[in-house]
Amino acid sequence: MLGWFRKKDPLDPAVQLKKLALLGFRPRPEIGERELVKFRKEAYIEKPYLLLLIALGGTAGDGGPISERIWHVHRDSIRQAGDYVHAIMRLAGVAEASGAPLPVADAQALPSGQNVLLRFRLDARICEWELSGSPNALNPELLLRTADILPESAGPRQFAYAALGGPDALIVCLDPGELDALNRLTGLGFTWLAGSGFRF
Repeated sequence: MLGWFRKKDPLDPAVQLKKLALLGFRPRPEIGERELVKFRKEAYIEKPYLLLLIALGGTAGDGGPISERIWHVHRDSIRQAGDYVHAIMRLAGVAEASGAPLPVADAQALPSGQNVLLRFRLDARICEWELSGSPNALNPELLLRTADILPESAGPRQFAYAALGGPDALIVCLDPGELDALNRLTGLGFTWLAGSGFRF
């Protein structure tokens, strides 16, 4: 009878990783748990899922993503115009890994005064976006515009984000059921990116 009143056991990071993997968020096969769990165990118990999702959205030692299904994007990830190429290709990679192909190709970014001109091919169409703002900060318009061009062939999957209360966010690509499951598990309040007016 007393068992009904016991508190739930705190979630060990290994258990959190298994639960995230059930939703499709797992590291690339060659990346082990040690590369993800870098803090004391208590930190992962105090902030369940958050620290692991940030780690999964990061960059591995070989320069590739730790997990292709999620991106931990930071406003200060831009150091030069060419970093916008990496940014849009990372978004395309998240969409592709999630079953929502976004065929971005031949991307290049050129300084244009205080702005950046991002040019790329999307299927047979050439897109040119002029992105204004600080040359050392990612313009969130890149995220919003990319969310807007996810083609109808992607089906119900769309980009969603969770703001982390600072100059960073987590970006995923999900269908409504997957979004609901992720929010029920993590409590992080992921919401659709397109039309959100997202700002860091």
